[in-house]
Amino acid sequence: MSSRSKRKYAGLALVVAAASAVSIVSFNARSADRTGRYSIHVLVSLVIGAVALVLSVAAGSIVALSVFLVSIAMAGALAYDGPFWASASRAVPVALAGGAMGLINALGNLGGFVGPSVGGFLQDASGGSFLSTAVVLAIALVLGGLIMLTLRRQADKPALPEPEAAAASARPRTAASQRTGASRDR
Repeated sequence: MSSRSKRKYAGLALVVAAASAVSIVSFNARSADRTGRYSIHVLVSLVIGAVALVLSVAAGSIVALSVFLVSIAMAGALAYDGPFWASASRAVPVALAGGAMGLINALGNLGGFVGPSVGGFLQDASGGSFLSTAVVLAIALVLGGLIMLTLRRQADKPALPEPEAAAASARPRTAASQRTGASRDR
C-alpha cells in the first residue's frame, strides 16, 4: 500500500470518528436537557471516552477495532461539552457568570499546554508506548467527571421555573395593576 493510500484511509478514519461524534454529542445534549441531570451526563460521557481511549490503544494492532474505539473515545470526550456549559452557567450567580466562564476557559487552555507536555514526557519515559499516556489522559477525563458530581446541587437546577411560580405569573392581571404595571401578588 502506498504512502498516499495510507493517508487517504487515515483521513477517512478521522471523518468516520468525527461523524459519529456529532450524533453522540447531539444525543447527549438533548438527553441532558430533557432530564436536567447535567452532571451525570458529563460524568458518563467522560467515563465512556476514557475507557474507549485506553482500549483503543490496547487494541492498536487490530486496526478496525482501534479506529472504532477512537471514534467512541472522541465522541465521549466531546459529548460532555453541552451539558457542561449548561451546568456551569447554572452553578454560579448571574453576576459572576462571565468571570467564571473566563476562568474555566483559562484552565482549559492551561490543560491544552500541560496535557501534550505530560503526554510527550510519558511516551518518552515508556520507550515510545502511548499506553501510559492514554491511561493518564483517561484518569484526567474520569476526574473531570467526578468533579462535576460535586457541583450536582447547583448545576442540575432546572432551567424552567417551578410550576407554582409559572402558574402565579400566568394569572390574569386586574385593570388597576395593568395601569401601574404591578401584579396582583405584590
